Amino acid sequence: MSEKERSFMFLESYRDGIEGLRELGDEEAAIALAWELFRYGVYGKRKDTLKNPIAEAFIRSVCPLIDKSVQNGEERLAQIQANDEYYRHSAELQTKDDEDADWS
Repeated sequence: MSEKERSFMFLESYRDGIEGLRELGDEEAAIALAWELFRYGVYGKRKDTLKNPIAEAFIRSVCPLIDKSVQNGEERLAQIQANDEYYRHSAELQTKDDEDADWS
């Protein structure tokens, strides 16, 4: 896949927005909204404007939340990787110290 994928949390409020459109009787808009939420969450871009104004307003309101979710996830992953590197390096130093120690 040539496009960079992102990781995002699919919040219950997103599902509620989709279900709300279904309850209004607009199944097509609900499906379109679901696809746009996933597309934006994974790829960070929208395909086009949704035909239903409620769906369009909903996705415009949650795009900043999705961006923040992705940013927080990336920062947390970087923190975990940095911690792993620190502990790996510490373990290597400890092993070297153990090898150099005089245990007699």
